[in-house]
Amino acid sequence: MWVQAGDFKISLDRKKDGAGQMKGEIEKKATQGWTGEIKVENLTFKPSPEITVKYIVFVKRQELGEKSGMDTIEKVKGDAKLSSLKGREVSCVTTSEVTLRQQKLAPNVVFMNGGASSATDSIAGVWVKIFSGDTELMEYANPSTVIGKYKWE
Repeated sequence: MWVQAGDFKISLDRKKDGAGQMKGEIEKKATQGWTGEIKVENLTFKPSPEITVKYIVFVKRQELGEKSGMDTIEKVKGDAKLSSLKGREVSCVTTSEVTLRQQKLAPNVVFMNGGASSATDSIAGVWVKIFSGDTELMEYANPSTVIGKYKWE
């Protein structure tokens, strides 16, 4: 079955669950769950072959007490197989859940090294590739700068 990159459209919806309340006396902490819903649409009127959706969620992790620019990037990888998509059909893949942390020191507490008194994790981006067998059909990134900034590994 012949298939090419222009046969598909990929989009991403970001979903968050409710953030927990900041709790603690000296160090307040809260967490929030995040998942992405990757939508793959067959733009043609013919059925597609089975495709594999592979993704990487890039999570920017900050730590209390670290100076700015010391953030780390965590990669959360996943994949899913989609059976043949009918013509004009949309199918969705939900990414693994990522826990985002938020931390903050009490107003009168400081780090002697001048490190950050608050830290908030965030999603730096999501990179998606779709394959038919071993052949890469197309890729999508949100934001688009993810492709030049990070490595697919």
